[in-house]
Amino acid sequence: MCIVLCFVYIYGYPKLFLIRLHHGGELGHEYYCGGKVAYIDYCDKDLMSLPVINDMVEAIGYNEMFMNYYYKIPNMDFSNGLKPIQSDADCQVTTSCL
Repeated sequence: MCIVLCFVYIYGYPKLFLIRLHHGGELGHEYYCGGKVAYIDYCDKDLMSLPVINDMVEAIGYNEMFMNYYYKIPNMDFSNGLKPIQSDADCQVTTSCL
């Protein structure tokens, strides 16, 4: 199972952002096809971690043990801007792109 996270800055709130979470589709070379989109509002940059992402994914109905998470770097195309999230350090890198 593959989940793609897109982080979106919330104007006027420097530490907060929202996540556009793509799930239930297929990851291709240049796009994510099909599936659904869930939005998670008011995420805190300082609190973002892999367990937090696991909780978000579980909240939308996924209980699988092995998940692959990716994030898309803003203003980059899908084929070059998609990066894996495998650790808490990766989570911090994702929020530094905002």
